[in-house]
Order: sequence, then structure tokens, then C-alpha cells
Amino acid sequence: MKPERAEVLLQGLVAGLIGYLAVAVFFLIFNLIGGQSPLHTAAALGSALFYGLDDPAQLVIEPGPIIAFNGLHLMLSLVAGMIASWLLFETERHHFIWYFVFFVFLAGFVYSLVAIGIIGAEIAHVVPWWSVLVANIVWIAGLGGYLWFQHRGLVGALRREEE
Repeated sequence: MKPERAEVLLQGLVAGLIGYLAVAVFFLIFNLIGGQSPLHTAAALGSALFYGLDDPAQLVIEPGPIIAFNGLHLMLSLVAGMIASWLLFETERHHFIWYFVFFVFLAGFVYSLVAIGIIGAEIAHVVPWWSVLVANIVWIAGLGGYLWFQHRGLVGALRREEE
């Protein structure tokens, strides 16, 4: 594997893992403050998304829904991290595509808000929609913050090029 590809892959995996962990810690704290099991939200989301839970009173904290939800969330986070990492590496190589990359990130954020709205309608009875929205912002801050730090010279390079 070429060194640059390995770096793209590594940064993407680390970024995705940071985003995933940021959300896990957020919901752990959210659940503890609410007087619930630390795994309540993962169990509720896993039960609603994969097992058809309709009544939150019927929620049972079990490994299956927790593992299913965390597996999905981890997979999506890692894929998003790798895509974001690749886009930033390509922008460093070809500065002229920064507009495109900016709109991809913007569209990804808007898409995630729409997805939260759609999923939120399905799981609103299980988990408050605003907590999922805040978790999404925490996820973006974790994943994006790491990549921003790794590519912190990119903004300066783009500014110098425009002058």
C-alpha cells in the first residue's frame, strides 16, 4: 500500500472512531444524567431500528439491540471518516476542488439532519429527537475536529493561492 493511501485510511479510521466514541460518551452522560442505564439509548435505538420496538415501556436492555446499533453506528462512522479523509487529501493535492468538497461536507451535514428527521419520526417515542440532533453535532465536531487538526495547513494554503 502506498504511504499516502495508508495515511488516508488511517486518518479516516481514526476520525470515524473519534466521532463514534464522542457520540457514545455523549449518550452515556445523557443517560446517566437522566437516571437511566448508560446503555439505555443504544438499547432503545437498536430495539426500535432492528427489532421494531414501539412502546418504550417495553424496552429491555439486552446485548442484541445494543450490539446491532453500535455496529451500525461504528460502520457508518468509519465509512464517513474515510470519505472525509480522502476528500481532504484530494483537496490538498488539487486545490481547485475545495468548492466541491465544501459543498459535499455541507450536503452531508444537511443530509444527516434530514436523516435525523426521518429516523427521529420513527424513534421519537423512544429517544428525544433533540438528543439525536445534539449527538450528531458532537459526532461532526469529533470527526471533523480531528481531520481539521490533521489538515490545518490546508486553509492557509487555499488563502495564499487566492491572493
